[in-house]
Amino acid sequence: MFDYTVYPRNSRFLLVYSGDYTHDRDAAHDGLHKAAAQAKASTPYFDMVVDMSDFFVAPKDRAGSGGEMLEWCLANGLRRAAFVTHSAIFKMQLKRLSQNSEKLEYFDSRMDAEDWLDRKMRGAI
Repeated sequence: MFDYTVYPRNSRFLLVYSGDYTHDRDAAHDGLHKAAAQAKASTPYFDMVVDMSDFFVAPKDRAGSGGEMLEWCLANGLRRAAFVTHSAIFKMQLKRLSQNSEKLEYFDSRMDAEDWLDRKMRGAI
Protein backbone atom coordinates (compact mmCIF):
# COMPACT_ATOMS: atom_id res chain seq x y z
CA MET A 1 0.00 0.00 0.00
CA PHE A 2 1.12 3.59 -0.56
CA ASP A 3 -0.23 6.95 0.51
CA TYR A 4 0.78 10.56 -0.13
CA THR A 5 0.28 13.62 2.07
CA VAL A 6 1.28 17.02 0.65
CA TYR A 7 2.55 19.95 2.72
CA PRO A 8 2.64 22.81 0.17
CA ARG A 9 3.71 25.40 2.77
CA ASN A 10 7.02 23.51 3.10
CA SER A 11 7.18 22.42 -0.57
CA ARG A 12 7.18 18.89 0.80
CA PHE A 13 5.26 15.67 0.67
CA LEU A 14 5.23 12.48 2.66
CA LEU A 15 5.09 9.14 0.88
CA VAL A 16 4.32 6.12 3.04
CA TYR A 17 4.80 2.58 1.77
CA SER A 18 3.66 -0.33 3.91
CA GLY A 19 3.17 -4.06 3.57
CA ASP A 20 3.84 -5.96 0.38
CA TYR A 21 4.49 -4.34 -2.98
CA THR A 22 1.09 -5.24 -4.42
CA HIS A 23 -0.08 -1.77 -5.44
CA ASP A 24 -0.57 -0.67 -9.02
CA ARG A 25 2.74 0.60 -10.40
CA ASP A 26 1.17 3.22 -12.68
CA ALA A 27 -1.02 4.53 -9.86
CA ALA A 28 2.05 4.90 -7.64
CA HIS A 29 3.92 6.83 -10.35
CA ASP A 30 0.90 9.04 -11.07
CA GLY A 31 0.47 9.72 -7.35
CA LEU A 32 4.13 10.70 -7.05
CA HIS A 33 3.86 13.10 -10.00
CA LYS A 34 0.72 14.74 -8.55
CA ALA A 35 2.20 15.03 -5.05
CA ALA A 36 5.40 16.61 -6.42
CA ALA A 37 3.39 19.08 -8.52
CA GLN A 38 1.30 20.10 -5.49
CA ALA A 39 4.36 20.37 -3.24
CA LYS A 40 6.20 22.63 -5.65
CA ALA A 41 3.19 24.72 -6.65
CA SER A 42 4.90 27.93 -5.52
CA THR A 43 8.55 26.90 -5.97
CA PRO A 44 10.62 25.13 -8.64
CA TYR A 45 11.62 22.38 -6.19
CA PHE A 46 10.22 19.95 -3.63
CA ASP A 47 11.39 17.90 -0.68
CA MET A 48 10.02 14.51 0.26
CA VAL A 49 9.96 12.10 3.16
CA VAL A 50 9.63 8.49 2.07
CA ASP A 51 8.64 6.27 4.97
CA MET A 52 9.40 2.64 4.15
CA SER A 53 9.74 1.48 7.75
CA ASP A 54 6.78 -0.93 7.41
CA PHE A 55 7.50 -1.95 3.83
CA PHE A 56 8.81 -5.35 2.85
CA VAL A 57 11.52 -5.81 0.24
CA ALA A 58 10.08 -5.47 -3.26
CA PRO A 59 10.28 -8.51 -5.52
CA LYS A 60 12.88 -8.27 -8.30
CA ASP A 61 10.24 -7.76 -11.00
CA ARG A 62 9.03 -4.64 -9.13
CA ALA A 63 12.34 -3.26 -7.84
CA GLY A 64 12.90 -1.13 -10.95
CA SER A 65 9.79 0.92 -10.24
CA GLY A 66 11.38 2.63 -7.24
CA GLY A 67 14.47 3.44 -9.28
CA GLU A 68 12.33 5.00 -12.00
CA MET A 69 10.50 7.08 -9.41
CA LEU A 70 13.74 8.28 -7.85
CA GLU A 71 15.22 9.17 -11.25
CA TRP A 72 12.04 11.08 -12.11
CA CYS A 73 12.28 13.02 -8.84
CA LEU A 74 15.93 13.89 -9.36
CA ALA A 75 15.11 15.17 -12.87
CA ASN A 76 11.99 17.10 -11.84
CA GLY A 77 12.91 19.40 -8.98
CA LEU A 78 13.83 17.19 -6.03
CA ARG A 79 15.77 19.34 -3.60
CA ARG A 80 16.09 16.82 -0.75
CA ALA A 81 14.72 13.41 0.16
CA ALA A 82 14.69 11.82 3.59
CA PHE A 83 14.15 8.06 3.54
CA VAL A 84 12.93 6.26 6.65
CA THR A 85 13.89 2.61 6.64
CA HIS A 86 15.35 0.02 8.96
CA SER A 87 16.56 -2.10 6.06
CA ALA A 88 20.24 -2.05 5.18
CA ILE A 89 19.26 -3.56 1.82
CA PHE A 90 16.95 -0.62 1.03
CA LYS A 91 19.63 1.88 2.03
CA MET A 92 22.18 0.14 -0.17
CA GLN A 93 19.76 0.02 -3.13
CA LEU A 94 18.82 3.69 -2.74
CA LYS A 95 22.43 4.82 -2.51
CA ARG A 96 23.26 2.85 -5.65
CA LEU A 97 20.22 4.19 -7.54
CA SER A 98 20.93 7.78 -6.53
CA GLN A 99 24.66 7.46 -7.20
CA ASN A 100 25.20 8.59 -3.60
CA SER A 101 23.49 11.93 -4.26
CA GLU A 102 23.92 14.47 -1.47
CA LYS A 103 20.21 15.21 -1.86
CA LEU A 104 19.30 11.96 -0.09
CA GLU A 105 19.66 11.00 3.54
CA TYR A 106 18.51 7.96 5.53
CA PHE A 107 16.87 7.82 8.95
CA ASP A 108 15.44 5.36 11.45
CA SER A 109 12.40 7.51 12.30
CA ARG A 110 10.06 9.86 10.48
CA MET A 111 10.58 12.48 13.18
CA ASP A 112 14.35 12.49 12.54
CA ALA A 113 13.76 12.67 8.78
CA GLU A 114 11.40 15.64 9.05
CA ASP A 115 13.72 17.37 11.54
CA TRP A 116 16.61 17.05 9.05
CA LEU A 117 14.50 18.60 6.27
CA ASP A 118 13.34 21.39 8.59
CA ARG A 119 16.93 22.20 9.60
CA LYS A 120 18.05 22.13 5.94
CA MET A 121 15.18 24.46 5.03
CA ARG A 122 16.22 26.92 7.76
CA GLY A 123 19.85 26.69 6.66
CA ALA A 124 20.87 25.29 10.04
CA ILE A 125 22.87 22.48 8.43
